[in-house]
Amino acid sequence: ILKIGYLTDMNPTLTYLDNSATTQIDPGVVQVMLPYLTNGCGNPSSEHRLGVAAREVLDAARRSVAQAVGCSAPEVVFTSGATEANALAIRGTTVSSKRRHIVMSAIEHSSALGHSSWAEQQGFEVSIVLPNPSGHIDPESIGALIRPETALVCVQHANNEIGTIQPIEEIGQTIKQRNEKTLFLVDAVQSFTKVPLDIRKARIDFLSISSHKIHGPKGVGALFIRRGLKPQPLFAGGSQENRFRPGTENVPAIAGFGAAVKIAMEKLATTSIQTAALRDRLIQWVREEIPDVSENGVPGPRLPHHASINFHGARAETLVHLLEADGVIVSSGAACHASSPRPTHVLRALGITRDEGTLRFSLSRFSTQTDLDTVIQALKKAVTIARSFR
Repeated sequence: ILKIGYLTDMNPTLTYLDNSATTQIDPGVVQVMLPYLTNGCGNPSSEHRLGVAAREVLDAARRSVAQAVGCSAPEVVFTSGATEANALAIRGTTVSSKRRHIVMSAIEHSSALGHSSWAEQQGFEVSIVLPNPSGHIDPESIGALIRPETALVCVQHANNEIGTIQPIEEIGQTIKQRNEKTLFLVDAVQSFTKVPLDIRKARIDFLSISSHKIHGPKGVGALFIRRGLKPQPLFAGGSQENRFRPGTENVPAIAGFGAAVKIAMEKLATTSIQTAALRDRLIQWVREEIPDVSENGVPGPRLPHHASINFHGARAETLVHLLEADGVIVSSGAACHASSPRPTHVLRALGITRDEGTLRFSLSRFSTQTDLDTVIQALKKAVTIARSFR
């Protein structure tokens, strides 16, 4: 049974380093949401003053997201999260396309890569691009696959498991040089408000983002849809969200999303410096104190708050639970595949074919040196015990 304290504040007795899975909601975001959970009952589509007030909340949040993305407000469509946003971009664009070829990287999030089997059933050819050994995608590897019939290319800006940052601007420019009509979807869930990205320079047509990865509420995200594009809605209904996403908008969550974006952008520079310094200290300590370890996602650009480390000779699941017993929360990979004993598709793409004790440490602006000290104390003990089981 979960205690209320765990649900509301991540439990102060736990050291939480699984922020790539989800984040603690910022107290300032909660304060913004509360009025719309208690008093603001208007439907944004209603004509009366409560409806107008609710619509103004949506408009303000949309402007906040648009400013951070670098687009105009009408190009932002609110969704239930990035999974839906990716589905809208992929299925909504290709379902009626006469061009029957899609390109994806092998390390995409499952919410994008999972559509490959659907696309093949619809008669599409799907080309999968492998990363280099460090987990980075070569723009020329993408460009070499672009053909006149290529409808869509999907590439994640930053990987959720190993933290690698892809050269999105080069990839986007390469795509458009080969075929101006090929559309470019970028999953920016892990990088949004953490790593700068110029969507115009990168020639991006769709960009998916999520609230709960940036200290906002769960159940809300957004899709940037470049002006002039008309993906088909995933389901029928009303005319909300420029007819791209029918259904009454979740006003409290969207208000919280807008607030989370604003706070994150204000703190972007300091958060990057703070989390990178803590991350680097953790990696240095692990290399100095624990034998037979290696990193994923290096060399090359990666997220400042992220580290993926292999503790060879230990099982990842065993490490996760041993650390949890000492109050430290980390993960063994993507949250959506945590129950599988096999290495994830991302690790397999790097050539990891068996359990190598891979742990993902992902920090946030709420992480402290005290958190790091706690992790360090628990980690050496956990690795020693886990290796004794093999």
